[in-house]
Amino acid sequence: MDCAPISPLVVSAHGHRDGLQSCRGHPRAGPARRGTLDLLVNDLAGRFPRPRDLSRHLIQTEWLTPYQANQLLLGRGRQLILGPDALLRRLGTGGMGEVFEARHRKLHRAAAVKVVSRKRFATPLARKRFLREAAAAKLSHPHVVTIYDAGEDDDNYFLAMELLDGLDLTRLVLGVGPLPVALACDFARQAALGLHHAHEQGLVHRDVKPQNLLAGPRGGLGRWHEQTNVERFVGSTVKVLDLGLVRLGPSAARCRRWP
Repeated sequence: MDCAPISPLVVSAHGHRDGLQSCRGHPRAGPARRGTLDLLVNDLAGRFPRPRDLSRHLIQTEWLTPYQANQLLLGRGRQLILGPDALLRRLGTGGMGEVFEARHRKLHRAAAVKVVSRKRFATPLARKRFLREAAAAKLSHPHVVTIYDAGEDDDNYFLAMELLDGLDLTRLVLGVGPLPVALACDFARQAALGLHHAHEQGLVHRDVKPQNLLAGPRGGLGRWHEQTNVERFVGSTVKVLDLGLVRLGPSAARCRRWP
């Protein structure tokens, strides 16, 4: 494997010389001065002459995530930065692209970032679907996923949204079996509230299904799969996800703007 040089392994993680912590998006991070970073890079280069040893050290000290270190070793450090966010780890892959856990480099806000290659916009339909999902940024409701930002960076379009700790209802039912009637009714009620808010803003979802409804248990998801206890999800907040097939009403279409 052709590994990146030592200094770029540290510096190119974010493409900006504003400190290793900012590269990772660490919540305790503060901007590092250029001279301080140069000294740190030189010190690390002397202590860890081999890129793999350096990447292992940076993972152990939590300066980088395993995903970031691997990307750097592959010479893809520039791809770890997308707009204002630093990508931390890959969460999944879907029909429209990949989804990453990320952190805003200045606000230190966690986010889920959907990344879509420009190549996937070869058809007008694909671009139209992405723009529809970005239009959901106008929504602000406790039962609809919050969209933070949308834009394009080099060959990619990205959509930054609220990072949720929970399970979609399809996976939940597969894990615990049929839900108690009262819990199912509560989940349906919360989803209806979110959909009603979207409709008030001129948006119609058109793809409502258990997979697009996420339940976040109190205290976070944790190791739910080892307990398979549906009681943990009593009192969960349900949020409507994936607005890529949303239909824009006349008022929403007039107000839509692309960054």
